[in-house]
Amino acid sequence: MARQNFHLFPELPPEIRHYIYLLATPPRIVHVQEETEHREPFEETFLTTPVQLELHPSIAYFAHNWTKHVGRHAPWRSSPEPFSGQTTLEAHRFTTSKPKYQPWEPSAEVPEIPLNWLGANSNVKTAWVMTRQSELYSRAPIPAVLHVCVESRASLMNFGYQLAFGTRTSLPMTWFHFGRDTLHVDRCDPDDYEDCLLLGGSSWHIGQFMPEDLRRVQRLSLQDGGFMPYFAPYLRDFPDSLRLMPNLRDLYLVEWNVVESEVPATAFFERITAEEPIKVTRGEHWSFLPVEETDCFLKVYLAVGSLQRDAVGNLPPSFGENCFSLRQHKRKHGALSNFVDHNAGFLEAHFTKELKMRAPIRVSFVHLCNTVAATLIPIFRRTAKDEVIRRHGDQRMVQDLEETRGTLPRPNRPPRACTTLDEDPWRDDWEAFKEAHDSYEHVETPLPPPIEDEPFWNIPNEAITEHDRMFQSTSSF
Repeated sequence: MARQNFHLFPELPPEIRHYIYLLATPPRIVHVQEETEHREPFEETFLTTPVQLELHPSIAYFAHNWTKHVGRHAPWRSSPEPFSGQTTLEAHRFTTSKPKYQPWEPSAEVPEIPLNWLGANSNVKTAWVMTRQSELYSRAPIPAVLHVCVESRASLMNFGYQLAFGTRTSLPMTWFHFGRDTLHVDRCDPDDYEDCLLLGGSSWHIGQFMPEDLRRVQRLSLQDGGFMPYFAPYLRDFPDSLRLMPNLRDLYLVEWNVVESEVPATAFFERITAEEPIKVTRGEHWSFLPVEETDCFLKVYLAVGSLQRDAVGNLPPSFGENCFSLRQHKRKHGALSNFVDHNAGFLEAHFTKELKMRAPIRVSFVHLCNTVAATLIPIFRRTAKDEVIRRHGDQRMVQDLEETRGTLPRPNRPPRACTTLDEDPWRDDWEAFKEAHDSYEHVETPLPPPIEDEPFWNIPNEAITEHDRMFQSTSSF
């Protein structure tokens, strides 16, 4: 029996109101970026002006990374060459009652970094990474319930939402829930690779985060993470970054990044939408779309508009150039083996081996999508799959006709042709032969090879259907 009354929201029990606040605040993917002072002015000031350097105590948390990458004249390293940096006042017999600044207690694992060594001109890159002014920010939409009323704000804050991701020189500015939200970080520019290694340990911007935040991160998303299975530096270095996040449980490796910053892709999606275009609003929520093997067909078989110039027109990096890695996997393990799951399992085993005595990390290959991409990429997949099945059928038809072509009786037409078709006794035979031959030539027209000139692997139709899963968002906002 339907209820005849409706309870007003303020009259609901506090526990129910709290639960409604949580339902109205889905998990998010929070893209955190760094705003830093310009490097050139920093280096110019460092090299031309006496600078009073001061290390933050949090630098000690990254010691297992910077002890491997600092210059060869570091005081804790044995070197036959004398240290040629700035000398101290004590070396010239000056004394002071002011205690020496000591950001942490030196030990074998966390050695001291003398400021006179850090202030030497040859160590300007190290000084830039360790002492620069920076702040971390995000354009991810702030949960609206935080701004509804005092009660809703207090409810979410008590649940775990807080301002996070400060730096050594700035306060936290990003609302984040470490148990629900996913942290998304960018890959370093190749020119800044060594700078990222110094503190973060890998090619992603991790070194400017505070230790208390890194310890609580449970879900991490890496831009361009799809290269990891086949790029040796990533495999070698990234465990050093994982050691900074002992509570990490889920690692998302982004293959395609189709979000609002991808203007060409967004414009393309809106242009080809058959029905009312899906509008993209600034600050919209992002979501993950699991990578599927059928994604390799989008570039090969689906030539629509400017697809090949947009984000989804490129092959996923983990598939290898021209799907080489995917094809090798299929030849070795069979058509029904899942290439994406195999790569994820390989990385999980690799990280477990490198990070002994910690809980395993779940690895997922995903596409980072806005609303438009999350709606249309599954449509592209189904279209490409149908095209693959159709072409497989056409190829089988060609083979069948090739086998039967030799069995067609060729009319033995006499040398002297008749003057009219009506008088030609071979007319019926020639028409039958021509009809069969024309049909063969129509189907026999060479199809463009899926990948350059190398034939694609034999994938049975049941395997394609099995991998044609419907869109499921691994994480929503």
